[in-house]
This record gives sequence, structure tokens and C-alpha cells, in this order.
Amino acid sequence: MDTSIKNKVIGAFAETTGKSASELSMKTRIEEDLELKSINMFTLAAMLEGSLGSAPDADEAENLKTIGDYVEYYKK
Repeated sequence: MDTSIKNKVIGAFAETTGKSASELSMKTRIEEDLELKSINMFTLAAMLEGSLGSAPDADEAENLKTIGDYVEYYKK
């Protein structure tokens, strides 16, 4: 696994949620565990686009349920 992508994705989620990166894992669920609101999702998308060059659109993001799903999305 590309640890650089994983670290950037986890870092973006940590900064958006206020949790430490050590609290997050590939299995962390976006809705159930992090309870991100739509405004936070916009912030997250902007951070991911800034660090990884793109962000999933709304339809794609709807299918990404865990941090691991986001990492896999960026590995494509």
C-alpha cells in the first residue's frame, strides 16, 4: 500500500474531524464513526484535492464508506 496516500487521506480526515491520526484506521467508517456533516465533507474534499490533486465527486463519495475506501479511490 502506498503509505503516502494513506497518510494524506488520514491526515485530511484527522484535520477535518479534530481527531488525532492515531485514532483513525482504514476501517474507520465515515458516517457511523466520524459523523461528518455535509459542510465537513466540503472541507474534506478541498483538503484532499489540495494534497492529492483531486477529490471524489458527490456520486463517487456516496459510495466511499470507510477511510480505506478513500485510500483505494486514490490508488486508482
